[in-house]
Amino acid sequence: MAVKGIDVSKWQGDVDFEKVRGAGYRFVMINAGHGRYISQKDSCFEENYRGAKAAGLDVGAYWYSYAVSAREAEQEAEVFLQAVKGKSFEYPLCYDIEDKSQRGLSNKVIGEMVDTFCDKLEKAGYYAAVYSYANFLTEKVPVKCRERYDVWVAAYGVDKPPYDMAYGMWQYTSSGRVRGVSGDCDCDRAYKDYPEIMREKGLNGVKRTK
Repeated sequence: MAVKGIDVSKWQGDVDFEKVRGAGYRFVMINAGHGRYISQKDSCFEENYRGAKAAGLDVGAYWYSYAVSAREAEQEAEVFLQAVKGKSFEYPLCYDIEDKSQRGLSNKVIGEMVDTFCDKLEKAGYYAAVYSYANFLTEKVPVKCRERYDVWVAAYGVDKPPYDMAYGMWQYTSSGRVRGVSGDCDCDRAYKDYPEIMREKGLNGVKRTK
């Protein structure tokens, strides 16, 4: 059975996570920032992290990429790791690769970027995943990357994503209305028991229980 969640960034402003939980949502994917510099950390990341945790919601995070090379992707991963240091996450840390500047890159370069970013996270003890919209994943991200790493796919206005490989999460709308959030909100469904995965494997700063 799918678990309901939302994803938020500074653009949602102040979020009442107690109300979000009361509305039946169980996890939050939080934007940690974008780009290659720690100054680009999302200005609401710390507040959103604290608020979601205090409300008893499970938390994951994502980093929006502007990289156009494996080296730049590595720099983004390094900054992402700085931003999440000392925190624990029950949901994946995701590489958000969708920017229009990346559309013209070769699939080979995209694959190198995904591998570099996600490998950096894994070596630091995190559960890495890739986020993008269905067409970008299918057309630009090599199959080997989509087999190697978990996928969070975006596809709106459909009964299921037009994506023929496995995925762990689906962002199904960018215009959801959720109690506790002002204005539109991205809404998601998770199909894996991520908190259990983190506990079993001792990943994402979550203490191993088995």
